Amino acid sequence: MNLQQDRRFSFQVQRYFAPAHLEDFEVVMTLFGALHGYNTSFNEKFALASNWREVFYNHFMRTAHSDSSLWLIAWIEEQPAGLLILEEHCDSPLFQHRRQVELVALYVDATFRGTGLAQHLMREAQTWAQSHGETSMQLYVTTQNERARAFYRRCGWYPVQEIWHVDVTSEQGTQKSNTDVVSCGDDDKREGDLLEPGHHHIALKNTTGENLIQAKIVKSHP
Repeated sequence: MNLQQDRRFSFQVQRYFAPAHLEDFEVVMTLFGALHGYNTSFNEKFALASNWREVFYNHFMRTAHSDSSLWLIAWIEEQPAGLLILEEHCDSPLFQHRRQVELVALYVDATFRGTGLAQHLMREAQTWAQSHGETSMQLYVTTQNERARAFYRRCGWYPVQEIWHVDVTSEQGTQKSNTDVVSCGDDDKREGDLLEPGHHHIALKNTTGENLIQAKIVKSHP
């Protein structure tokens, strides 16, 4: 396949999307790890824990075939090219608008960037959210990731909240190392929405400069 000649996927390129199954877990893990490796290049606080594969596998086994989540792999010429993960969340009963669809992961392998694959995955995300009766989605993106922010804006997303960060030094003038393992009690054992740092379940520390971005879903009419 000559991606330089065919960057927009003509009919000659075999491209398809398929839900992830157990036998696809290594592919899912590789793409998810690459996504967070890229995020870590902007901020080391995105680094995954040493046991992330075990945690990720357990979450995959619980949610991959759940009606409230979508694990989708993009394949091109039988090569894994992209990953999309969506999850429905329900926030605290303190709030009136509790239900939301979280775009947990949207990643395209570097080989296939610039081909329009990310836009196709975004359309798959909107279709799935609409089929679940939702009218909006939300995601987290790092402030320094200008390319991702520009892409989301082109897709109709807009910021609705910012998460700010400050480094805190103790009276003794010391700080915990970024690699220190900190137990969070019952939150470490919590099942459910484990993949989104905004929910404080898997990534127990907020990352610097995250923006919460939301997109309204505009339903098309025939």
